[in-house]
Amino acid sequence: ADPRHVNGIGNIVPVVTAATLAAEGPTFVDTIDRVDALLTTRVLQQLNAEAEVPNADDAAVAKQFLEQHGIVTSSSP
Repeated sequence: ADPRHVNGIGNIVPVVTAATLAAEGPTFVDTIDRVDALLTTRVLQQLNAEAEVPNADDAAVAKQFLEQHGIVTSSSP
């Protein structure tokens, strides 16, 4: 919910429970922050376009993006 109408349409806001943050630790928070900083409207449009290609694998599109930005390595699952 956004009772104060702070977040405009299309804004991405990572939402994670306190329990998840505690369980995953600071590396998880750093990773979320790094990804969040990369997700501009233009980048999201490009990722959506790549994922909409017939037979595209959404997970593969996401992984390629993360690899290109050094967030995961090509050996990561």
